Amino acid sequence: MAHELSILRSAQRAAVRVKPYPHLVLRDALAERHYRELVASYPADAVIVEHDRGRAEALREIEPNARYQIPAEVALEKKLLPPC
Repeated sequence: MAHELSILRSAQRAAVRVKPYPHLVLRDALAERHYRELVASYPADAVIVEHDRGRAEALREIEPNARYQIPAEVALEKKLLPPC
């Protein structure tokens, strides 16, 4: 099971990129069923913005290329994410 959850399970040397900074390019990094589970359980953008910046901000247009965050403990406490 743990091996199935590793995004590095199929990584190869050809996936390494050094520009503009060191990183890996992985296609199909997660098993399809895990990917679908993540997509289905991920909070809506407005929910994340509301918890990051407040309800008034969430009702406005979400700014592109801006960082919005919600701490995992808050998301779990408010049941915005399924329990682990």
